[in-house]
Amino acid sequence: MAASDDTWKGFDPTGYEINWKVLSEAPLTEIGEGNSRIQTTAGTILREALPHLFTPLNDDGSIGVAPPCQTCEVDEGAGWLTIKTPSRAIRLNTLGNGSGFAADLVATIIRIDQAPDHKSFHPIFFYYDRDHVVDDVHESFSFFVVNDDRVVLDRVTFSRHSGSGFDANMFTPAYGIEHQTWRSEPNVQHARVRWWYRRFYEQTDAGQLTVLREDVDLYHYVPEWRQRQLMAVGIEQIARHTAQLQRLVIYALIALALIVILLWR
Repeated sequence: MAASDDTWKGFDPTGYEINWKVLSEAPLTEIGEGNSRIQTTAGTILREALPHLFTPLNDDGSIGVAPPCQTCEVDEGAGWLTIKTPSRAIRLNTLGNGSGFAADLVATIIRIDQAPDHKSFHPIFFYYDRDHVVDDVHESFSFFVVNDDRVVLDRVTFSRHSGSGFDANMFTPAYGIEHQTWRSEPNVQHARVRWWYRRFYEQTDAGQLTVLREDVDLYHYVPEWRQRQLMAVGIEQIARHTAQLQRLVIYALIALALIVILLWR
């Protein structure tokens, strides 16, 4: 659903794949010589930065040989983003022109691809947090990213505001069964989602920090962790009250001892 659609209720706690068709057509603004503005698309930039991710076609329509992987770097600043390829530096304008979201997603794709020791490229974005600016109509959505059977990014945040160009259609649910064959298939898919959330909460810094938060129930698919946290809070309160009671008893004993000493005299 497009971000401008008032019926959009937000992301569900599950995995999402990139909708490459929608992303490829997303407009971007490149900053050229003399600060000139060149209109381009996310697909054009990605094909130049990461040509090995795209299947080339020969003139006769047959599949060609993919080019070798190339190294890219991403550098971000206030209102701009630079992608450094072996041949040139691509500078993108991301400030208030409706292309910030697409540019952030392009930068994230490059970071995923440049992660060391990966053999495949099929990223899945798992949504786990939402926040908003207290005095502005600006919200953000956070994901952890799985690729090549491991969490490669534990926190990626995308903004939604009037000038960001945010479009939820760039994501599509990764876990769904269009034509079910086996009865247990939905349960297996659901278990796979639970498994990734558990790994995120247990094995990443962002996940462990999320577990310690008390403001909202963020423990998707692991509800027993909420009970664990409530139990820990209860034990902490009991320990605090016990320590206070112990201090009162000590003060009372000291006072009683002083009274006995005074009466003894």
